[in-house]
Amino acid sequence: MYKRATLLAAKTTLLALSALASCCALEVTLRWIQPKVGTFADISHDPGSVLPARVDTQDVGPLRFKDLVQATPQSDLVYRLRANLSGTFQGSTVRTNRAGFRDKDIPVSKPAGHLRIVALGDSVLFGWAVEQEQSYSSLLEQPLSAACGTPVEVVNTGVPGYNTVQQVALFKSIGQHFDPDLVLIQVLHNDLRLPHFLLPPRSWHPRDWVLVDSIRRVGGRGSEQRLTHNLKQLNRTTRRKTHGRFAHLAGAEPFVAALEELAALTSQSNVPVVMLVDAEEGEPWYLASSTARRLGFDVINSSPNLIEALRERGARPDIAGFEQHIWISKQDHHPTPLGHAIVAEAALEPTRARLCPPS
Repeated sequence: MYKRATLLAAKTTLLALSALASCCALEVTLRWIQPKVGTFADISHDPGSVLPARVDTQDVGPLRFKDLVQATPQSDLVYRLRANLSGTFQGSTVRTNRAGFRDKDIPVSKPAGHLRIVALGDSVLFGWAVEQEQSYSSLLEQPLSAACGTPVEVVNTGVPGYNTVQQVALFKSIGQHFDPDLVLIQVLHNDLRLPHFLLPPRSWHPRDWVLVDSIRRVGGRGSEQRLTHNLKQLNRTTRRKTHGRFAHLAGAEPFVAALEELAALTSQSNVPVVMLVDAEEGEPWYLASSTARRLGFDVINSSPNLIEALRERGARPDIAGFEQHIWISKQDHHPTPLGHAIVAEAALEPTRARLCPPS
């Protein structure tokens, strides 16, 4: 009896060790192949295969910020909006299409006779805390269609927390395949900083395994659980490695390089670029506007329109005035529906002049 129990224990231990070795070998293999598969960049040579299959979405109820996004192995994107998502966020309905944009489902191939704008930006373009139809990208479609005498689509690629380097990377990866007639890019005060979420390097703890992520995805969760905003929660070594891993996304040099890459991408098809800013003095606005003009972009400054709107309402153009009329709250400086309407008004005529100039 004792020998049988000992033999059984030995067999069980051997099986457990074999299973552990197999899992470790599989994990090493997955880490080796992960950066090589599953990105939009890998399939960008075939625009027809850029988008995943369209599926029916179900409202999942209230969403947290992290629920909106998923990690990507592309180091210049870090994360993206989840595709085919439906729920409520910051009190507004949020639905993403199969491309992972907060927009209606748009075919890659542009319908004959239509004009198309691909808009690049962060949470402001995304429409933080406002309904989709209240965002300035949506508000531009109808008046531009009327002015141009043909349907105009504005593809909203905005991702909360993105900076300019990520926005251009997303355009290169998938946005350019939507065959734009014009690219509209918004630059804000934080576009030279690191993005909102970063993905720390994987340790060899099982919670960080690619294999464990794959199992989580079966339940609807994956690497986004490793995305972090508060780097102070990480130990000093991991924090240093994370900063180093994504240093290429932040600062003046990567910012200018991204704009230069956007110019190169759009010049291939003679597509004009319009940059939207809310100031031209100080940084990063001076750097942004001067670089844009050097590259042949048009620059739209919405600040005069915002100030005029405040004065029309009897408010002073100071922080108190913006908090009362233009921003969501004292703590949240994203634009209200009024703020979006003013930005759309500022962008309308300069955009129309480049999109459909008089013949």
